[in-house]
Amino acid sequence: MRCERTELERDELVVEIAGQPVRVKRRVRPGAGATAEDLSPEHEDLARLARATGQGLRALERAAIEAALRTLVP
Repeated sequence: MRCERTELERDELVVEIAGQPVRVKRRVRPGAGATAEDLSPEHEDLARLARATGQGLRALERAAIEAALRTLVP
């Protein structure tokens, strides 16, 4: 079976949550805008922030994605 593969461009954003930096990796699809599924916050940054604030990882992940989307949308 023949398959085609498109290699996506990648970059990294840094957003601030609760006064702390969180790195967010972004995959860029040709011809498509940014969506939540293309953004992936760094687990180590989220875990550090969770320990410092007592918030859950999922809530912090959502906050990081929302912050990244805000920086990407003009």
